[in-house]
Formats: sequence, structure tokens, C-alpha cells
Amino acid sequence: MRVKYIAKRLAAIAVFAYIALVTVLLLSADVIPNYMVSIKTRLQGLQRGLQRGLQSTSDLVAPLPSCVTCCYRYIHCLNSTKCGNNTFVKANLPDDEFKKRQCMRRLPGAIIIGTKKSGTSALQKFLGFHPEIAAADGEPHFFNRPVYHYGETFYKKMMPLSSKQQITLEKTPIYYAYHPLGVHRRVHRLLPHAKLIIILRDPIKRAISDYFMETRYLLASGGKLSPKRLEPLHGYDLGDTFEKSVLTAAGGKVNPQSKFVSLSVYNNYLAHWLSVFPRSSLLAIDGDAFVKDPLPVLKETERFLGVQSFFDEDSFFTEENRGFRCLAKPVRTCWKSVKRPPHPTIPEDVLQKLKKFYEPYNRSLVKLLNQTFEWAK
Repeated sequence: MRVKYIAKRLAAIAVFAYIALVTVLLLSADVIPNYMVSIKTRLQGLQRGLQRGLQSTSDLVAPLPSCVTCCYRYIHCLNSTKCGNNTFVKANLPDDEFKKRQCMRRLPGAIIIGTKKSGTSALQKFLGFHPEIAAADGEPHFFNRPVYHYGETFYKKMMPLSSKQQITLEKTPIYYAYHPLGVHRRVHRLLPHAKLIIILRDPIKRAISDYFMETRYLLASGGKLSPKRLEPLHGYDLGDTFEKSVLTAAGGKVNPQSKFVSLSVYNNYLAHWLSVFPRSSLLAIDGDAFVKDPLPVLKETERFLGVQSFFDEDSFFTEENRGFRCLAKPVRTCWKSVKRPPHPTIPEDVLQKLKKFYEPYNRSLVKLLNQTFEWAK
């Protein structure tokens, strides 16, 4: 491996030297008689071709710090159009190293089961850079959709390549709420020893974020919000305001049938999961604490998953424009910024109604998990 790396470095140096030579010839060609113009034109074409070739040959660029347990390697990205904000790409390993690490698609050893609009994507992205964790991209939705009946082989195909030293992780944050479909039993049947992770955010904040996300989906699909029309979307009854979506039309009480409301009644859903999985198999993360400082949560998650300590204070940097914690190592990257309008102010009386509604459920959750949360105090 070291010899190959040196050879690639020497090749890169040779190419750069050749480009420099071509450039010198081009400059000198400016004072050469007119009959040399055709030669100058050909040299310019050769120079452009070499530059394009170098940009497409990522292997000629020195690799970033390697992951000795992963089924890929990080290399610098020279194509900003392709890579966006990232300065690296994941590239294939040499065949011999790929086989040595026994890379294949494996069933997950851990699943982020919830909750929606609580920071699960950020957690998944951070954990995906841990050398002993192979995180699936996106959300497979295997256990809550008809593809479940395709079986274990199909599920494995949805997972990333992992080495024998890694634990595979997938994230589908709506799993936790599909108890009528028996998702908790489906997971236990296929993965009885799986480790489950759930992020629990302030239930009111989660409901508000959920509402405005669904509103964006509706508007993006061509729907129009109006007081005269309710749009059912993804099982929601979506009103033209948040309060109309969570309160009853008659009496203005909190509507427990509203999906925005019910998905934040965490204890009802988790009781089903804990009926088949032991409490030790579930890591419940305080979503509000995670947003403030991801490091303690990531350290706790490492211990829960039984992987080596990897994240530390040097793992992060703060993006000045957003104040968002970004990753500094093993590669320097920050999640793509999505500009969205700020949430409209929710009337105080609506917030108070929701707070009073959730109080008994929050107490039941603390008792069920034997765990406290910043938002439940």
C-alpha cells in the first residue's frame, strides 16, 4: 500500500511538471514567428486536456487520513459541482484491501427508531464518520412498508457495505410510532439483539417543527393552504395555521387525534417497544441537550453501542453564519444549509394548552424510562 501511494505521488509530480513545461513553452511562443502559431494552439489544447484529466483522476491526489476499518477511503474532491460543500468523496478500496476487511452488506446492529423532527439526521451523519460504524444513507423504511415481506435478503441490500469490525446502523425515525402495524415486533423478530436509539425532543417544539415541515411538503406539491380547506397529507389533517391543526374546532381544546399532537406522546409508543425489548436495549437521547452540544450525546452513544471512543472536542468546529456544530475530523465538512423562513409565532394561550396537555404524559415517560429530560423538568 505504501509503494502504491508513493507511485501515485510521483505520477502526480510528473504531471504537474509537464504542465509547467507546457506553460513555459506557451509563454515563449508569444515571441515566436507566426508559423509557430499552430504549434502554440496544439500545446494549449494539450494543456487543457491534461488539466481535465488530472481533475477526473482523483487517485492522483493525496488521500485524507484513512479509516482502517471502513469499506471505503476518503479522498479530496476536485470537482466542486459534484461535491458541493464537501471537500472530499468516498472512494472504493483496492480489491485486496476490500477482501481483507471482509466487506459485505450486513443486517443492522443498531437502529435509530425516532423521533421525527428531533435531530435524527444530524445524529446519523455524525455517527457515520465513526470508524466502527457503517451508517445507511437516508431512511430505509423496511419495517413499516410492504417491502418488509421481501425478507431479510432484501433488507441487507438496503444496508451499506461494512467490515467485520463495524456495526451497521440504520435510521427510520417513524418506526417508533407504528405500533398498530407491529413494527416493534417485526424488528424484534428479525433483530432480537438490536440496539435501539431514540431522540426525544420537547414535545411542543417537535409538533411545531413537524407542522411546518408538512406545510412545506404541501406547498411544494402544488397544494394551497386556505381556511376553507384541510389537506390530508401523510396521514395528517393540515389546517392553515398550527393552532387549527392541533386544537378542536369546537371548544379550542388540544386535539389528541391530531397526528402532530399524538406523535409527541412518547410514552404511549415506547411502552410497546419495551414490551418486547429490554430497557437496556434502548438509548433515549435528550434532543434539546443534543442541539446545544452534540459531544456528550455522541460519547454516550459510543458507550451504548460498545465502540471505541472516537469523538472529542477537536472533532468539531462552529460555522460562523449559523452557529452550527460541524465536523472537523476525520474530514472537515458541514451539512448543507437549507434556508427556510422562520416559524411564525405561536399564540401563548395555545402553547400553554399544549404544555398542560403533555405534562402527565411527560411524567409517565420519566417513570417508564427512569430518566429525566431538560424539557420534562
